[in-house]
Amino acid sequence: MKKLILPLFCIILIFSCKDKNKTESHPESHTSTIEFEVSNEANIGSYNIYRNNDLIGQMASHSTSTLGEFRMVDLVSVTEHPANIKYTVEPVFYDSATANVDIAIKITVENNEVCSNPAANLKYGDVAEINCSID
Repeated sequence: MKKLILPLFCIILIFSCKDKNKTESHPESHTSTIEFEVSNEANIGSYNIYRNNDLIGQMASHSTSTLGEFRMVDLVSVTEHPANIKYTVEPVFYDSATANVDIAIKITVENNEVCSNPAANLKYGDVAEINCSID
């Protein structure tokens, strides 16, 4: 009987120390949000927002010379894993002669920041873009 206890104890010890597979549930779709800041909106009428070259929304400008902050939830969920998404913000200027703004973009997925771009100086006809990979 004593000869069986030691091997049995060793077997129990080995199996109790074995790392159990930890599976993390992963949702089938994600909600993404684009947030952007604009340095000077005095010459901007609105913003066209694109996802992968498809227009997903348009936001009106405040038309002030102060910092403008905008946030838009993308109604089309991200269903691919991993997914590459590209957002584009196109300012629609009133006057091309004085078109000069800085736009910084940030993308969040399920309230977690995925990627961000520092402020980019845009002139008439320029757009601000950001590319992200979502796992």
